[in-house]
Amino acid sequence: MDKSNPISCITFDLWNTLIIDKPGFGDNRARLRIESVKQTLFNIGEIFSEQTLEKAYSQCITYCNHIRTEGKDISFEIQIELFIKKIDPYLLSRLTDTDFSQILSSYLNPFYLYPPPVHPKASKILAKLSSDGYKLGLISNTAMTPGSTFRQYMDKQQILQYFDVLTFSDEVGLAKPSCKIFNITLNKLKAIPEETIHIGDDFDNDVIGALTAGMKVIWINSSSIKKKVIQPTYMVNDLEEVIKKI
Repeated sequence: MDKSNPISCITFDLWNTLIIDKPGFGDNRARLRIESVKQTLFNIGEIFSEQTLEKAYSQCITYCNHIRTEGKDISFEIQIELFIKKIDPYLLSRLTDTDFSQILSSYLNPFYLYPPPVHPKASKILAKLSSDGYKLGLISNTAMTPGSTFRQYMDKQQILQYFDVLTFSDEVGLAKPSCKIFNITLNKLKAIPEETIHIGDDFDNDVIGALTAGMKVIWINSSSIKKKVIQPTYMVNDLEEVIKKI
Protein backbone atom coordinates (compact mmCIF):
# COMPACT_ATOMS: atom_id res chain seq x y z
CA MET A 1 0.00 0.00 0.00
CA ASP A 2 1.16 3.57 -0.77
CA LYS A 3 2.58 4.84 2.55
CA SER A 4 2.29 8.50 1.38
CA ASN A 5 -1.49 8.12 1.28
CA PRO A 6 -2.31 5.71 4.13
CA ILE A 7 -5.57 3.82 4.43
CA SER A 8 -7.78 4.61 7.43
CA CYS A 9 -11.08 3.04 6.27
CA ILE A 10 -11.98 -0.18 4.49
CA THR A 11 -15.32 -1.05 2.90
CA PHE A 12 -16.46 -4.48 1.81
CA ASP A 13 -18.92 -5.93 -0.63
CA LEU A 14 -20.99 -8.75 0.87
CA TRP A 15 -22.18 -11.30 -1.71
CA ASN A 16 -19.38 -13.50 -3.09
CA THR A 17 -16.89 -11.49 -1.04
CA LEU A 18 -17.67 -12.09 2.64
CA ILE A 19 -20.35 -14.70 1.99
CA ILE A 20 -19.94 -17.26 -0.79
CA ASP A 21 -23.06 -18.90 -2.17
CA LYS A 22 -23.00 -22.62 -2.84
CA PRO A 23 -23.78 -24.01 -6.33
CA GLY A 24 -27.48 -24.67 -6.68
CA PHE A 25 -28.51 -22.68 -3.59
CA GLY A 26 -29.85 -19.82 -5.69
CA ASP A 27 -32.01 -22.17 -7.74
CA ASN A 28 -33.23 -23.87 -4.56
CA ARG A 29 -34.21 -20.54 -3.02
CA ALA A 30 -36.07 -19.52 -6.19
CA ARG A 31 -37.93 -22.84 -6.34
CA LEU A 32 -38.96 -22.60 -2.69
CA ARG A 33 -40.09 -19.00 -3.08
CA ILE A 34 -42.41 -19.92 -5.91
CA GLU A 35 -43.73 -23.03 -4.17
CA SER A 36 -44.26 -21.20 -0.88
CA VAL A 37 -45.98 -18.21 -2.45
CA LYS A 38 -48.20 -20.52 -4.52
CA GLN A 39 -49.30 -22.36 -1.35
CA THR A 40 -49.83 -19.12 0.56
CA LEU A 41 -52.03 -17.74 -2.22
CA PHE A 42 -53.93 -21.03 -2.44
CA ASN A 43 -54.64 -20.85 1.28
CA ILE A 44 -56.45 -17.53 0.82
CA GLY A 45 -58.36 -18.68 -2.26
CA GLU A 46 -56.06 -17.23 -4.92
CA ILE A 47 -55.11 -20.02 -7.34
CA PHE A 48 -52.30 -19.52 -9.85
CA SER A 49 -50.21 -21.95 -11.86
CA GLU A 50 -46.55 -22.46 -11.11
CA GLN A 51 -45.78 -21.19 -14.63
CA THR A 52 -47.56 -17.91 -13.87
CA LEU A 53 -45.56 -17.45 -10.69
CA GLU A 54 -42.28 -18.36 -12.40
CA LYS A 55 -42.93 -15.79 -15.12
CA ALA A 56 -43.80 -13.10 -12.56
CA TYR A 57 -40.70 -13.94 -10.52
CA SER A 58 -38.47 -13.72 -13.61
CA GLN A 59 -40.02 -10.41 -14.68
CA CYS A 60 -39.54 -8.99 -11.20
CA ILE A 61 -35.87 -9.99 -11.15
CA THR A 62 -35.31 -8.52 -14.62
CA TYR A 63 -36.86 -5.21 -13.62
CA CYS A 64 -34.92 -4.97 -10.35
CA ASN A 65 -31.63 -5.87 -12.03
CA HIS A 66 -32.25 -3.20 -14.68
CA ILE A 67 -32.80 -0.39 -12.20
CA ARG A 68 -29.72 -1.44 -10.24
CA THR A 69 -27.59 -1.07 -13.38
CA GLU A 70 -28.79 2.54 -13.33
CA GLY A 71 -27.58 2.94 -9.75
CA LYS A 72 -31.00 2.83 -8.10
CA ASP A 73 -32.94 0.32 -6.01
CA ILE A 74 -36.34 -0.20 -4.40
CA SER A 75 -37.32 -1.34 -0.94
CA PHE A 76 -38.01 -5.00 -0.28
CA GLU A 77 -41.72 -4.37 0.28
CA ILE A 78 -42.03 -2.57 -3.06
CA GLN A 79 -40.20 -5.47 -4.68
CA ILE A 80 -42.82 -7.86 -3.27
CA GLU A 81 -45.60 -5.55 -4.47
CA LEU A 82 -44.06 -5.61 -7.94
CA PHE A 83 -43.90 -9.41 -7.86
CA ILE A 84 -47.57 -9.61 -6.84
CA LYS A 85 -48.62 -7.21 -9.60
CA LYS A 86 -46.72 -9.31 -12.14
CA ILE A 87 -48.75 -12.35 -11.01
CA ASP A 88 -52.02 -10.47 -11.49
CA PRO A 89 -52.36 -6.67 -11.88
CA TYR A 90 -55.35 -6.66 -9.51
CA LEU A 91 -54.12 -9.20 -6.96
CA LEU A 92 -52.54 -6.65 -4.63
CA SER A 93 -55.87 -4.84 -4.20
CA ARG A 94 -57.49 -8.09 -3.10
CA LEU A 95 -54.97 -8.80 -0.34
CA THR A 96 -55.27 -7.84 3.31
CA ASP A 97 -52.26 -6.64 5.27
CA THR A 98 -52.05 -10.11 6.81
CA ASP A 99 -52.12 -11.75 3.37
CA PHE A 100 -49.33 -9.47 2.18
CA SER A 101 -47.22 -10.25 5.25
CA GLN A 102 -47.66 -13.97 4.68
CA ILE A 103 -46.56 -13.64 1.05
CA LEU A 104 -43.57 -11.56 2.12
CA SER A 105 -42.57 -14.28 4.61
CA SER A 106 -43.02 -17.00 1.98
CA TYR A 107 -40.70 -15.06 -0.32
CA LEU A 108 -38.11 -14.43 2.37
CA ASN A 109 -37.91 -17.70 4.33
CA PRO A 110 -36.00 -19.71 1.67
CA PHE A 111 -32.93 -17.62 2.47
CA TYR A 112 -32.83 -19.21 5.93
CA LEU A 113 -33.23 -22.70 4.47
CA TYR A 114 -30.38 -22.22 2.00
CA PRO A 115 -28.14 -19.52 3.54
CA PRO A 116 -24.91 -18.62 1.73
CA PRO A 117 -21.98 -19.66 3.94
CA VAL A 118 -19.65 -17.01 5.30
CA HIS A 119 -16.15 -17.13 3.81
CA PRO A 120 -14.06 -19.28 6.19
CA LYS A 121 -11.48 -16.50 6.61
CA ALA A 122 -13.93 -13.59 6.87
CA SER A 123 -14.18 -13.40 10.66
CA LYS A 124 -10.43 -13.62 11.16
CA ILE A 125 -9.74 -10.94 8.53
CA LEU A 126 -12.38 -8.56 9.89
CA ALA A 127 -11.15 -9.04 13.45
CA LYS A 128 -7.58 -8.31 12.38
CA LEU A 129 -8.48 -5.15 10.48
CA SER A 130 -10.72 -3.92 13.29
CA SER A 131 -8.05 -4.52 15.94
CA ASP A 132 -5.54 -2.69 13.75
CA GLY A 133 -7.71 0.40 14.02
CA TYR A 134 -9.35 0.58 10.62
CA LYS A 135 -12.93 1.81 10.37
CA LEU A 136 -14.96 -0.81 8.50
CA GLY A 137 -17.99 -0.39 6.28
CA LEU A 138 -20.20 -2.63 4.17
CA ILE A 139 -21.72 -1.62 0.82
CA SER A 140 -24.09 -4.21 -0.60
CA ASN A 141 -26.67 -4.52 -3.35
CA THR A 142 -29.37 -6.66 -1.78
CA ALA A 143 -31.18 -8.30 -4.76
CA MET A 144 -33.72 -10.90 -3.50
CA THR A 145 -32.91 -10.54 0.21
CA PRO A 146 -33.39 -7.35 2.26
CA GLY A 147 -30.69 -5.65 4.30
CA SER A 148 -32.57 -6.40 7.52
CA THR A 149 -32.18 -10.13 6.88
CA PHE A 150 -28.50 -9.77 6.05
CA ARG A 151 -27.96 -7.90 9.33
CA GLN A 152 -29.58 -10.73 11.29
CA TYR A 153 -27.58 -13.33 9.40
CA MET A 154 -24.30 -11.46 9.84
CA ASP A 155 -25.02 -11.10 13.55
CA LYS A 156 -25.71 -14.83 13.84
CA GLN A 157 -22.44 -15.55 12.01
CA GLN A 158 -20.61 -13.17 14.38
CA ILE A 159 -19.27 -10.78 11.75
CA LEU A 160 -21.71 -7.89 12.22
CA GLN A 161 -19.84 -6.63 15.25
CA TYR A 162 -16.82 -5.55 13.21
CA PHE A 163 -18.64 -2.98 11.08
CA ASP A 164 -19.04 0.69 11.89
CA VAL A 165 -21.44 1.32 8.99
CA LEU A 166 -23.62 -0.92 6.82
CA THR A 167 -25.22 0.40 3.64
CA PHE A 168 -27.77 -1.80 1.86
CA SER A 169 -29.20 -0.77 -1.49
CA ASP A 170 -32.83 -1.55 -0.64
CA GLU A 171 -32.64 0.74 2.40
CA VAL A 172 -31.11 3.79 0.71
CA GLY A 173 -32.71 3.48 -2.74
CA LEU A 174 -29.31 3.50 -4.41
CA ALA A 175 -27.21 0.67 -5.80
CA LYS A 176 -23.69 -0.01 -6.94
CA PRO A 177 -22.12 0.97 -9.31
CA SER A 178 -23.50 4.47 -8.52
CA CYS A 179 -20.85 6.46 -6.68
CA LYS A 180 -23.68 7.87 -4.54
CA ILE A 181 -23.98 4.71 -2.45
CA PHE A 182 -20.22 4.80 -1.86
CA ASN A 183 -20.41 8.49 -0.93
CA ILE A 184 -23.21 7.82 1.59
CA THR A 185 -21.03 5.21 3.28
CA LEU A 186 -17.94 7.44 3.25
CA ASN A 187 -19.92 10.27 4.85
CA LYS A 188 -21.23 7.99 7.60
CA LEU A 189 -17.70 6.74 8.25
CA LYS A 190 -16.39 10.32 8.13
CA ALA A 191 -13.86 8.94 5.69
CA ILE A 192 -11.77 10.52 2.94
CA PRO A 193 -12.12 8.63 -0.39
CA GLU A 194 -8.37 8.68 -1.06
CA GLU A 195 -7.76 7.06 2.34
CA THR A 196 -10.40 4.36 1.86
CA ILE A 197 -10.12 1.08 0.01
CA HIS A 198 -13.08 -0.99 -1.16
CA ILE A 199 -12.93 -4.78 -1.46
CA GLY A 200 -15.30 -6.70 -3.75
CA ASP A 201 -15.68 -9.30 -6.47
CA ASP A 202 -17.90 -7.60 -9.07
CA PHE A 203 -15.91 -5.55 -11.56
CA ASP A 204 -18.65 -3.16 -12.65
CA ASN A 205 -20.28 -2.71 -9.25
CA ASP A 206 -17.24 -2.77 -6.99
CA VAL A 207 -14.26 -1.72 -9.07
CA ILE A 208 -15.78 0.90 -11.35
CA GLY A 209 -18.15 2.15 -8.67
CA ALA A 210 -15.46 2.62 -6.03
CA LEU A 211 -12.92 4.14 -8.42
CA THR A 212 -15.55 6.61 -9.61
CA ALA A 213 -16.07 7.60 -5.98
CA GLY A 214 -12.33 8.31 -5.69
CA MET A 215 -11.52 5.24 -3.59
CA LYS A 216 -8.84 2.60 -3.99
CA VAL A 217 -9.99 -0.93 -4.82
CA ILE A 218 -8.96 -4.50 -4.17
CA TRP A 219 -10.71 -6.66 -6.76
CA ILE A 220 -11.27 -10.29 -5.79
CA ASN A 221 -11.00 -11.86 -9.22
CA SER A 222 -11.63 -15.56 -8.62
CA SER A 223 -11.97 -16.23 -12.36
CA SER A 224 -8.62 -14.56 -13.18
CA ILE A 225 -10.13 -12.32 -15.88
CA LYS A 226 -7.45 -9.89 -17.06
CA LYS A 227 -8.95 -8.16 -20.12
CA LYS A 228 -10.17 -4.97 -18.47
CA VAL A 229 -9.55 -1.46 -19.72
CA ILE A 230 -9.95 0.06 -16.25
CA GLN A 231 -7.57 -1.40 -13.71
CA PRO A 232 -8.26 -1.86 -9.99
CA THR A 233 -5.65 -0.66 -7.51
CA TYR A 234 -4.93 -4.27 -6.57
CA MET A 235 -6.17 -7.66 -7.69
CA VAL A 236 -6.29 -10.87 -5.63
CA ASN A 237 -7.77 -14.29 -6.21
CA ASP A 238 -9.41 -14.76 -2.81
CA LEU A 239 -10.48 -12.79 0.24
CA GLU A 240 -7.73 -14.31 2.39
CA GLU A 241 -5.12 -12.42 0.27
CA VAL A 242 -6.39 -8.91 1.02
CA ILE A 243 -4.44 -8.44 4.27
CA LYS A 244 -1.18 -8.48 2.31
CA LYS A 245 -2.41 -5.56 0.16
CA ILE A 246 -3.43 -3.25 3.00
